[in-house]
Amino acid sequence: MSYTNKLLIVLGVVLALAGFGFGIEKTTDVPVDIIETEVEDRQSATGTVAEVVYVIDGDTIEIDSGERVRLLGIDTPEMDECYYQEATEFVREQLAGQSVRLVTDATDQDEYGRLLRQVFIISGEGGVEVHLNLRLLQGGYAEVLPIPPDRAYREVFKEAEENAKANGLGRWSEC
Repeated sequence: MSYTNKLLIVLGVVLALAGFGFGIEKTTDVPVDIIETEVEDRQSATGTVAEVVYVIDGDTIEIDSGERVRLLGIDTPEMDECYYQEATEFVREQLAGQSVRLVTDATDQDEYGRLLRQVFIISGEGGVEVHLNLRLLQGGYAEVLPIPPDRAYREVFKEAEENAKANGLGRWSEC
């Protein structure tokens, strides 16, 4: 059985257990060694480590280099939209005092010069990293925003959004 098939089975079991409430929190904290991206360049899949200095909103942060990072594959409410404040505060709580690993997909920057990245919070506990983009979808703070040619995590993201909608989580019950 290929590594990709094993990964899909593991992710399916984790998501299924989370969805059925077997005591697993409705987030996916997956050991780094079983997170597989669809990025063809494995060097870029390792990402770069940065310190978060400021949370701009639910899907945009500023890192210690002074660059802005737009969380790839998701969209959170804009200012004056329902659930904006909750999404922004959630990201602030998640990133307080944290280092992150930033992983590139096919597109490096958007038209505003922001880096487009998958963001993993480095916990330092046993090699576990929290996929922030996915966690926002799982909690109902965001919706999927596919932007071709970026493809990493597309199916997992869709499934997380559908689960949040079906369970009335976050913005899916409030807005």
